[in-house]
Amino acid sequence: RDTTAASMPFLLCCSLLAALAKEECADSSSPAVGQLAGKLAVITGASRGVGAELARVYAREGAFVVVNYFSSKEKGEAVAAEINAAWPSRALAAQGDVTVKEDMVKLVADAETHFGR
Repeated sequence: RDTTAASMPFLLCCSLLAALAKEECADSSSPAVGQLAGKLAVITGASRGVGAELARVYAREGAFVVVNYFSSKEKGEAVAAEINAAWPSRALAAQGDVTVKEDMVKLVADAETHFGR
């Protein structure tokens, strides 16, 4: 793995959010309010640290959030569970390597399927 990939979460998050947030998600179990109401956000590196906090903030602002992790499955699932406890059906934990295009394509497809897009 390239060590420079560690600096990619913010850049990838912003570019994916811009690409994915053009349309609102179709189905939600609870009404969303906030600046990101109904948008879909893929947060890379969201199993811990700043990425996890970004996922919480995006969910609080009404976004459907994909909590992406590379190897910390338990931590990623814990962050998604925490978000879903506060905002039901808002988060999905998903594994993927940001340096592998196929992983990111699958991650987005899984997110769209899960959130009913």
